[in-house]
Amino acid sequence: MKVVFIHGKDADPSAKSWYVWLKNELDKRKIKSFFPQLPNSVDPDVGEWICEIENLNPDEETILIGHSRGGMAILRWLEEAPKNKKVGKVILIAANNPGVDEKNQKKRHKRIL
Repeated sequence: MKVVFIHGKDADPSAKSWYVWLKNELDKRKIKSFFPQLPNSVDPDVGEWICEIENLNPDEETILIGHSRGGMAILRWLEEAPKNKKVGKVILIAANNPGVDEKNQKKRHKRIL
């Protein structure tokens, strides 16, 4: 099992207190986890975040956790994933929709493999 944590807008996974707490708790339990610093967190482009999720290669043994804008990125990634793509679990924490702006509208994003 592995946990992939996708942080929210304006966040740094190494600095926000409960992110650090969660990482420490997972480490104590010897659960492999990834808390990537996503690009442009001040003004995120969901397409870039989707590529970051894809590059972490989530599979049926993966728990995806998304906080705030990170939850939206996970949902968009799932929406665009092939129908046979499965993950173990998805946990959304205060997931939001940033509204419709040109950069983050529902659209197909180019995947970088």
